[in-house]
Amino acid sequence: MTTVEWLDHILPSDGIYCVAQLDGAAGKLKHYWYTDKQQAADKLLELDAAGYNSYIAQASFKSSESRKADNALLAGR
Repeated sequence: MTTVEWLDHILPSDGIYCVAQLDGAAGKLKHYWYTDKQQAADKLLELDAAGYNSYIAQASFKSSESRKADNALLAGR
């Protein structure tokens, strides 16, 4: 299974997707926002190759303002 196939399986079909990168030194998350699952998959693979801990929010969002519940559009599987 490819990364984008995995994202197709776990993420909703509509909305904005959030990839998060953990900045170990600062202990903070940097967010990247995508409307395309292939772009999100490419970012996850890029971060992994660079040695970062990375995460994908298992929901989609209305906007790229935040990952807070009031901005959630749809939940994944």
